[in-house]
Amino acid sequence: MTDRPDPIDEQLKGYAARWRDALPPPPAVPTDLPTHSAGFGRRGRGVVGWLPLVAAAVVLAVVVVAVRLGQGGTDLGSVGGPTASATTTATSSATATGSAVNNGVVPWVPLPATNPLIPVTTVPASPDPALAQGLPVCRAADLTATSDIEGATGTMYLFVQIVSRTGTAACRLEGFPNVVSLVNGAAVSIPSVHGTVVSDAPGGIYPHPVLVAPDVPAALTLFWSNWCGQAVRQTHVRLTWPSSAGGVTVPGFGQSPGCQMEPGTVVKTPFGVSTFKPAEVRDELVTTAYAGVTATMDAPSVVAVGEPIRLTVTLTAPRDIPLEPCPDILVGDYTQPPDGTNDRYALNCAAVPYRDSAGRPYLPATVPVRFAAEVPAANVGEGTKLLWRLALPDGADPVDAGSATEVR
Repeated sequence: MTDRPDPIDEQLKGYAARWRDALPPPPAVPTDLPTHSAGFGRRGRGVVGWLPLVAAAVVLAVVVVAVRLGQGGTDLGSVGGPTASATTTATSSATATGSAVNNGVVPWVPLPATNPLIPVTTVPASPDPALAQGLPVCRAADLTATSDIEGATGTMYLFVQIVSRTGTAACRLEGFPNVVSLVNGAAVSIPSVHGTVVSDAPGGIYPHPVLVAPDVPAALTLFWSNWCGQAVRQTHVRLTWPSSAGGVTVPGFGQSPGCQMEPGTVVKTPFGVSTFKPAEVRDELVTTAYAGVTATMDAPSVVAVGEPIRLTVTLTAPRDIPLEPCPDILVGDYTQPPDGTNDRYALNCAAVPYRDSAGRPYLPATVPVRFAAEVPAANVGEGTKLLWRLALPDGADPVDAGSATEVR
């Protein structure tokens, strides 16, 4: 019995023949090569001698590629792509050198607090108190005064302005005046006190002498609140001061204010009298380059005790501000006076993608710059509300956000 031919075997034989016929002719063999051993025919010697040469060429090509890639500093790994360790290293390096910004947020890195020395500028008070030093005390006869009343029945304010008459020399006023209440020219007994009676009342104590001239007024504020009892009238007030040689008279409150307490309560609150002060005054100001910077904070409203707080601080500057030195942030409980307790953390200013002509990182004018941060809360007690602000010198206007995180 004759076995039927195996179709698979026949296909393999046909494939081998076609592959052999499709091969290019073997390369020429130099005549000085040693002859092969006996027993090989012409075709067998040609094929066998050619394949090892092709294999050697392939191995050489692989080695050359590997060397060139290695010189470029990229590890292809076993599957021809970047390895996990290479990717992690690149990311860490970029973060450390400040060249990576994730989704527009400067990444957080555990930087130490730097306690930077932020330069300050002191703007003198205006007007300069020295301008009034040495001037003679104003005489009442050389002055004119006006008054303006504002407010409702709860609290009333009487604003007084005093100027020198035209043609008179500049003079000075200072301290508290003496005030007498008048009704149609006759003195009436209405109590008054120095300083502020209402916590948010304007005026108060101005500690310097005040220059008065025809075009430079001095000011004075009287304020009155919560008169419980029989109403009284005050049509005018008369102001005097040491060496005044008389006084100035201006329209007063008119009627006493209303009572803000239970009916039947008898509390006759005196009206308050401020010191003389300039009509427009600005206190001495300590400022830094960060004056005018606004800030917001994106943070969880509640965290558990011991849970780290991950937040994003956004700073927006009104002008270009170099981040050298880079400010720290203070995170702590500011609900307790005077400033509560706080911890200090460095911002990652090195990673800010904006650079000025000197190569320094900076806050571009009106462009929000977001910083990621992570604050450990392990040492914070339950019920604490954490706020944050930039660490700026004492006396400078603080830069802080209005939101808070409560620890529960």
